Amino acid sequence: MLFAGKSDCGLIRKNNEDSFVIIPDLAGGSGVVLADGMGGHNKGELASSVAATYAAGSLRKEINSHLSPREMGEILAEIAERANVKVYLESLLSPQNTGMGTTLTIGLVMDDLLIISHVGDCRVYRKHKSKLQVLTTDHTLTNALLRRGEITQEQALHHSGRHIITRALGVAEYISADVYVYKLSLGDRLMFCTDGLYGYATDQEIYEILSNSTDPTSCAQNLIDQANQNGGGDNVTVVVGFI
Repeated sequence: MLFAGKSDCGLIRKNNEDSFVIIPDLAGGSGVVLADGMGGHNKGELASSVAATYAAGSLRKEINSHLSPREMGEILAEIAERANVKVYLESLLSPQNTGMGTTLTIGLVMDDLLIISHVGDCRVYRKHKSKLQVLTTDHTLTNALLRRGEITQEQALHHSGRHIITRALGVAEYISADVYVYKLSLGDRLMFCTDGLYGYATDQEIYEILSNSTDPTSCAQNLIDQANQNGGGDNVTVVVGFI
């Protein structure tokens, strides 16, 4: 089980508001934390850093190999909810902090299980044999309309609401995180990414890079290079795991 991550400003943005942490030895497994901040005056950077740092520290303290998958999922959700309070309180400290927020996706690989808590529009992908699967649901206006049947899949690709986040840390005092549990297979390849990756690289490009890369480090870099080659209009962060 090998994880590696890379982060890049992209070709347009001056500041990188993404944060990520990889915890390679976590109770016999591995942990990944990914956050994509938002807000003016560089406060997106602060929001994502506060959330990612808190979540990573909490994982190290609270996860152990004696917990059941259900208990781990509950802990990951609680960590996200507490991280929200941290970011929310930070937003109240200064008028410049008003409106700052961040997405937060936490992943835990233990034995043959992947456990995720998720808030926002970062994504977790899995390449399983010949399929590329998205394992999380985007908390965006476009996705909400799509799930209600008000727009089609084709319309969703270019809908103006695809960048409007409907659930994020720091916006309100309380939030709830989605929790997912997946069974993994030997040979699976995982990718945690911000929208700066999937907003510019196609599913086919992502699949081919995940399939053809020989190690997680070069894979993460190749994915970022592809996003930048296709426009690079946003910060892009990628964490790749080879199972």
